[in-house]
Amino acid sequence: MTRITVERRMDHRIDRVWDALADLGSHVEWMKDAVGLEFVTESRIGVGTTMNVDTRVGPLRTIDVIEVTGWEDGKHIDVEHRGLVSGHGRLSAASDGDASIVVWSEDLTFP
Repeated sequence: MTRITVERRMDHRIDRVWDALADLGSHVEWMKDAVGLEFVTESRIGVGTTMNVDTRVGPLRTIDVIEVTGWEDGKHIDVEHRGLVSGHGRLSAASDGDASIVVWSEDLTFP
């Protein structure tokens, strides 16, 4: 299993940052490895939301099946990866005055 963690300070208030993070369909616009997304469930937010994410890293391409397993508004989104790449991750956001700290951390197993 490989741990990947990325942390960024965003010069935006937490409510604005959270709105962007909670819009799961927009993740392909800012995630470099995601090139397409299709919701499998009717839900678009919250626990149980499942999506197929067309993922590309260099010449490698796969469909990443992602299910939301935890959701606390304004704080974090937990996911399970159930495709060729498996594991779990957490996308979290915290206020830092008029800015926000966003952390994406995953434990993944690669084939």
